[in-house]
Amino acid sequence: MRKGLLLLLLLQFSVALFAQKDTLITLGDDVISSEEFLAVYNKNKNVGKDIDPKTPEEYLELYINFKLKVKEATTLGKDTLPGFIREFGGYRAQLAKPYLVDKKTEEKVVAEAYERMQYEVRASHIMLDLPADALPADTLRVYNELMKVRKEIIAGASFEDKAKEISTDTYSAVNGGDLGYFTVFNMVYPFESAAYNTPQGEISMPVRSPYGYHLVKTVD
Repeated sequence: MRKGLLLLLLLQFSVALFAQKDTLITLGDDVISSEEFLAVYNKNKNVGKDIDPKTPEEYLELYINFKLKVKEATTLGKDTLPGFIREFGGYRAQLAKPYLVDKKTEEKVVAEAYERMQYEVRASHIMLDLPADALPADTLRVYNELMKVRKEIIAGASFEDKAKEISTDTYSAVNGGDLGYFTVFNMVYPFESAAYNTPQGEISMPVRSPYGYHLVKTVD
């Protein structure tokens, strides 16, 4: 029943936008305007696009379901029952997700960035390309390949020679993987963290970035 009503409301929403009518949903005495929905959607869409992206239709479905649940519960007097309160909280959390910020994590990242800004780091790397959406089997293959290279280097092989031989970052490969000096925000975060956290002269474990896997050697 609710699914059929939802389809009807979605159709009504499309018609309302096309005709530029004000009322989107009428639930008893509650009137929800298309302007109200669009204001909520437009406010959320950019904030949440990297966290929980949704099309207007997906967001509308969530929004209507939320309104229907609340209306049904209040009509039946169920709005104080624990089960409803839990479900209500779930909808609310999903709608509010783009606004939620872990304050402690934010403060930690800011402090970390400030500390790293105090000095530069020089690093070299060996990279093997891997798409961000690679299959698990391909991800494991590339990881294991770099682990094998890491063991060879620790056993005495030249990092620079290996970089020239296999690194898919051709820009740095010709220099033995050397990237020169850089500081915070100059590299993608996982790579930056590996360069700053790996002791000088040592080699990191394989590090995943949007471009592939890297072995990072902190030089200075």
